[in-house]
Amino acid sequence: MTSDELRMTSDKLYPRMNYFFSFVIRHSSLVISLCAALVAAAQTDFSLTGWRYWTALDPPKPNLAGESFVRVTLSPSILAQALPGLEDLRIVDDSAAVVPYALLVEGSRQKETRVPVTIVDPGVVPGEYQQLVCDLGPNASASNEIHVETASRNFRRRVDVLASADRRKWVDVKLGSHIFDQHEEFVYQNLRLVYPETTYRYIQLRMWLDGGEPLKITGVRVSRVVRKEVLPERMAARIVRREEDADRKATDLLFEADQANPHADACIPAVAQENFQRRAEIAWRDGEGIWRSSGAADIYRFKIENQFEENLRIPLAELTAREARLRIWNQDSPPLDVVSIVLERMPRVVVFSWNPRKNYRLFLGCSTAKRPFYDVEPVVRRLDVSDLPRCEGGAVMPNAAFKEPKESRPWTEKHPVLLWTGLCVGVLLLGWILLRTLREMKT
Repeated sequence: MTSDELRMTSDKLYPRMNYFFSFVIRHSSLVISLCAALVAAAQTDFSLTGWRYWTALDPPKPNLAGESFVRVTLSPSILAQALPGLEDLRIVDDSAAVVPYALLVEGSRQKETRVPVTIVDPGVVPGEYQQLVCDLGPNASASNEIHVETASRNFRRRVDVLASADRRKWVDVKLGSHIFDQHEEFVYQNLRLVYPETTYRYIQLRMWLDGGEPLKITGVRVSRVVRKEVLPERMAARIVRREEDADRKATDLLFEADQANPHADACIPAVAQENFQRRAEIAWRDGEGIWRSSGAADIYRFKIENQFEENLRIPLAELTAREARLRIWNQDSPPLDVVSIVLERMPRVVVFSWNPRKNYRLFLGCSTAKRPFYDVEPVVRRLDVSDLPRCEGGAVMPNAAFKEPKESRPWTEKHPVLLWTGLCVGVLLLGWILLRTLREMKT
C-alpha cells in the first residue's frame, strides 16, 4: 500500500474514530452523573425499614408556646444500641419527615479574664523559701488563678498563696499547692496555682525551697476564671488482667467497661499508694490487633503532713471500645497498686427545633447509615445548650417495620452467567469492528 493510499485511508478512518469516542464520552458522562445523583439520594434517604430501633421523645416541660430549640441527652441504652460514631441517629416527625439536628458533647465552659499585674518584692529567705508579690493595682479586679513562668527545669516546689490589702498584714488564701517540671523520658509539668476568688490587691507566692535552689522566675499571669461545670456520667470498668512489662518498666492493666460503646472521655484509676508521679496511657485494640492510643496524662498524688494534692484523671479522645488497656510507666519505681478503674463520659446531646404541634421519634441502629450534615449545626454551636428546654427519650424499642438487609454481594458474583456472556459479546463485537476496519482499509 502506497503512502497516498494510507493517507486516504486515515482520512476516512479518523472522522469515524473521533465520532465514536465523542459519543462514548458524552454518554458516559451522562451515566456517571445519573449514578452520582442516585448515590447522593441514597445517602440522604431515610426509610422506616432500614432502622432497627426507635424511642419516643417526650415534649419538654413546661410546654412550649411556639417552635423552639430543645435538647435531648442521649441515654446509655441509646448509646449502646447506636453505631459507635452515632452517625445512624435520625429524628423523624409524625409525617415521617427527617428533622435536622446537631450532635454535641456537652462540656464545662470557662471564661478567662486577664488581670494586669506587676511583680514586686522578689526575694529569698536562705534555706527556707523564695517569694514574690503580685501587685494587681489600686483598683484590683477579682482573681483566682496564677500561672508561674520560669526558665528552671526539673524541680518540684510546695507553694503557699497569701493575700494582703497593704503588704503588711497577710492572710492565707491557699496552702500546700505544688508546681513542678520534669524533663526526662517524659515531660511532667504543672505551673498553675488555683485559689479561692479574692479581690485583694497583693498576692504573695511563697515557694518553699526544701533543699533546692531558687527558681528562675520570668513572669506570672494572673486571671479570673469563671467555670460553668457540667458533671460527667461515671461508668464502672472491670480489671480483667494485670501484666508487668520488665523491658518497658511498665504495668499493663486490661479492663472492660460495663457498657457497650462507652464513649468515655476520661479514665480514673484508683491507686492505693501515696507520694508518686507516673505517666499513664490508655489504648484500645483495632480490628487488626494493633493498640491505638486514646489518651495519656501524668497521674500523681502528694500527701505531706497536712498537705494533699492529686490528679488521677486521664483525658481520652472518646473511647468507644469496650475493652482497653491502661499502661503505667514505672521507670525505676515499684509498680502501683491499682484497685479499680472508673470511666467518665460527658453528656452527648442532640439539639433540634421542636414544633409543639408535632410528635417526634429518634431512630437508631442502621449499619449502613452515613453521618448527616445539616445547616443547623453551626447555629446550635453558638448557643448555650445548657439553658435550652429539655425533652427526654423513652425506652429503646424494636422497630416493627425493620427488615434485615439482604446479603450484599457484588453484581458479578450474583450473575456470573450474564458477566461471561457480556464479555463474550464484547469480544465478538470488538473483533467484528476490527475486521470491518481492515476491509475498509483495503478498499
